[in-house]
Amino acid sequence: MSVLGKRIVKLLIVQPLLDLHGFLTQSVQEFSLTFMLIIGLTYFLQGFRSYAFGDGIIWFFSNVFQLDPGPTQLYMSTIFITWNIKMLYGLVFDNFPLFRRKDVPYLVISGMISCVGFLALGVPSLTTTPDVTTVWFFLALMGLAMSDVIADAMVVRQAREAGAAGGADLQAYCWVLSSIGGIIGRPLAGYITGTTGNGSRMLLGVIYSASSALGCLVSLMHNEQPCTDASWTVSKFFDQLRRLVFAIIGNTNVWMPMVWIVCGRAIVPDVSAAMNFWKRDVIGVGADTKAYIDTVGDVVSISGLVLYTKYFKKTRFSVLFFWTQIGVAVFALTDVVLVYRWNRVVGLSDELFLIGSGTIIHTLHSFQAMPFLVLAAQLCPKDIEATFYAAMMSLGNVGANLGNLYGGYLLTQLHIVQMKSQDPTEEDPGKSVYDFTYLPLVLWIRVVSMGVSALFVFWLVPNSPEDVVDGVKRGEGGDGTVDAEWEDGMDEDDEAVRLVPVQGVGVEGERRRHGN
Repeated sequence: MSVLGKRIVKLLIVQPLLDLHGFLTQSVQEFSLTFMLIIGLTYFLQGFRSYAFGDGIIWFFSNVFQLDPGPTQLYMSTIFITWNIKMLYGLVFDNFPLFRRKDVPYLVISGMISCVGFLALGVPSLTTTPDVTTVWFFLALMGLAMSDVIADAMVVRQAREAGAAGGADLQAYCWVLSSIGGIIGRPLAGYITGTTGNGSRMLLGVIYSASSALGCLVSLMHNEQPCTDASWTVSKFFDQLRRLVFAIIGNTNVWMPMVWIVCGRAIVPDVSAAMNFWKRDVIGVGADTKAYIDTVGDVVSISGLVLYTKYFKKTRFSVLFFWTQIGVAVFALTDVVLVYRWNRVVGLSDELFLIGSGTIIHTLHSFQAMPFLVLAAQLCPKDIEATFYAAMMSLGNVGANLGNLYGGYLLTQLHIVQMKSQDPTEEDPGKSVYDFTYLPLVLWIRVVSMGVSALFVFWLVPNSPEDVVDGVKRGEGGDGTVDAEWEDGMDEDDEAVRLVPVQGVGVEGERRRHGN
């Protein structure tokens, strides 16, 4: 191998692996081994079952029920409601501890719920209609969402006690484990769904339900301390809800970035179902091949996360959001290039083109997600970590779900549906094909929408988490004035909302750690 080749291998493969090893070792040393095992396995299993979140749903409704892209997209949006209501799970977990504990009992319950949902999806006699199948998907993903809320709350509590870089490093650790789970789970699920017959569904259902059962068993290792106040009272529930409302809505420094995140996702139509149908029917890229391609993206995204924690975690939020959004919009054009077949003009195969564009988009999404996760963790009030963090995540999911509905509406209105082939040269002239005439138009709308959302970043997104935390402490709005409603709604118990930021992100985190 030439000297240049060795340098490229070292830069792209060896060095990222060394950085990843050092990063994981440091993370385990910072926190207890048991905690890192429980959290690591929880996020690993989330990534392992990530196929069920998108491609698995599309594959099920398109292959089993032969639905059009529009209805498939709408069924997806219905299923994803389970992730839009994560705030409700958080309210329940924070206010109604079981056996004087908030984490372990609900981790077991959530594992059991997802186990039942996945098992049912593997049984053909229990998935006879799209509506019934939606119920089972709803249960399976609800269990995953519930466990995600608990895991996030555990991460936030530990990050509060971490060192200067604890918050960002711990979030990156979770994402790295999730990506590793995807690297293993995606190709396995793709291989299984690439086979025919009911056996593939049954096998995938058994594997996913077994992983949920494993999560239940591991959660029992958590040595959770009993709650000091395990009482169930309606007044306590509504007091927590009031604190949550004031913490999110009562200050412009908090809700303005959330407006950008929700609206930025809502105005971008999700047309993943149509693109999956097009790749399958036009260029022969089925669910199995797409899973392998996405696996490459998971591998590269790990390098992106390591790079973020090493070089970019002190970069201004607004700058990161702006340039990653521009990058995502630019590389969303690759779908347009693919549909117009321009990649063939320059001699690039479809598979190679999909791998290149997919890996870059995966990396950009991980860069964009990390500041959002750190920002949400930075603002979590004490004692309502699950509720507050879940509320922040829920708002982001609501935006994505609105984009799902928007995409489904566009696909239906533009008649991207099944029709009988009119091509007399076909071996089977009467077979069902999809009309993708207006698919490029939908893709252009998607690209333009992404670019438009980037225009509002510097107005709505703070430069750093300290900007938000300092504003919350002062009770200031985005214009520097005091929010009277925020101040009036606070009492002594609500000081935690303003005065307990998670340590460890940015320059101010360094100063606080050294006692300044």
